This record gives sequence, structure tokens and C-alpha cells, in this order.
Amino acid sequence: ELGSLINIKGTISGIHWFKNYTLEFSKADKPTEWFTNGITLVNGTKSVTNGLIATWDTSGFDGGYYNLKLTGCHER
Repeated sequence: ELGSLINIKGTISGIHWFKNYTLEFSKADKPTEWFTNGITLVNGTKSVTNGLIATWDTSGFDGGYYNLKLTGCHER
């Protein structure tokens, strides 16, 4: 619910040379503009299995729909 602290849970895994991940949001009508304000990663450098990925403080946000984008980075 907007205006509260939202727990974002899931799984981040895959390739063995995983380095880190980022989580961003955009307004549903402007998916080309991505932001991270209010998002706190629990641990952006480790894989997560069915656990807490981040928290998102949505206080001060207006209503509407938002997109979330999770991006993983890896080393070769």
C-alpha cells in the first residue's frame, strides 16, 4: 500500500559469477524513467532464495500504478 514500507520478496539466483543486483521503479505511464529513491536493498551482493530482497518506503508517493525492475550484474 502506498504511503507505507513495503517488503519486496523473491528469489535472485542464477549464474555462479553473480556480482550484485539493483531494484528500480517507474510510474506505469513512464517506464523509460527509473528511480531508486526509497528503495533499500537488504543485501545487493548476494543471491536470495525465497526471501527479502529490499524494502521500499513509499511515503510521499502519489497514487497510481508503478513498475519494478530488478537487474542483476555479473562478473566474467
